[in-house]
Amino acid sequence: MGHYFENDEKLKPDKKEIGYSLDGYLFRFFTDSGVFSKDELDKFSLVFIDCLKKLPISGDVLDLGCGYGIIGIIISRHFPEVSLYQSDINKSAVELTKKNCLANNIDSAVILSDGFSEIDNCFDWIFLNPPIHAGKQVMFNLYSQALSHLNKNGKFLIVIHKKHGAQSTLNELKSICQSAASIYKKKGLYVFMCSNDKYDAEH
Repeated sequence: MGHYFENDEKLKPDKKEIGYSLDGYLFRFFTDSGVFSKDELDKFSLVFIDCLKKLPISGDVLDLGCGYGIIGIIISRHFPEVSLYQSDINKSAVELTKKNCLANNIDSAVILSDGFSEIDNCFDWIFLNPPIHAGKQVMFNLYSQALSHLNKNGKFLIVIHKKHGAQSTLNELKSICQSAASIYKKKGLYVFMCSNDKYDAEH
């Protein structure tokens, strides 16, 4: 069995459809073998979404490592004026995200990319539910790349569990950006927000 951050074309199809109701809207998500949390919306993403909905999100938004697209799609429904971009290294995830955007009437530029290898744009907001099983070095490289793709006053947000290295992630972020802070905590899950602008993440 391959990892969700790899392309494993030998996997047998296991297509599913998940319904999820939020704020009076019924979202439809199609999933398949080889993508993260194909049987249900994962709790990390749901906690992340709960946090993101409370922020003043606008402008160009990147859902980095989007899986089958749930974070970007739900946030775009909540903030319909954003320009949404979604990317993933997994071909199946990218195709599912495109399908899920259509199913939920969301406009998104969906990109097949290993990190930022196919992305030149800079963004006002970047969201990441990091690929824990890819290893710390891969995660830290994504953090660094994301920070270099922020517009002025842009924000980079990460959701991570305490047992998956939340403290080491926060330490790394503080070492590579001007400001980083925990802005949300729920049942061991943390959301960190960081910025290249001094003091910006804390205020």
